[in-house]
Amino acid sequence: MWIDTTASEKLELGNINTDSSVNSVDAAQILTASANKGVGIESGLNALQEEAADVNADGTFDAVDAALILQYSSEFGTGTHTGTFVSFLNNTVYCYDKK
Repeated sequence: MWIDTTASEKLELGNINTDSSVNSVDAAQILTASANKGVGIESGLNALQEEAADVNADGTFDAVDAALILQYSSEFGTGTHTGTFVSFLNNTVYCYDKK
C-alpha cells in the first residue's frame, strides 16, 4: 500500500525512512517518534511519515506499529514470510485497543 502525497510523491506503508525496505530501522524511528510524542515534544516525523507509521490503521503510531514491523522483518529474514509488508499485515491477526 502506498500513501499518496502528491502526484509524484508517495510513501510506502511502514517505510518511514523511504529506503525501499520495511525493517527494524523503520521500527526504531517509530518508537523514537512515539516516545517523543509521549513526553510532549515533536515526533521528528513529517505528516507523511506519521501516516505511513500507523501501520495498523488505528489512528496513531506507537509501539504496536513498530512491533508489527519487527515481526515482519523477523519473518521475512528467516523466510517464514516471503511477501510484501502489506501482504504480511493482511495475513496477520493482531489486536489493539481503540480507546
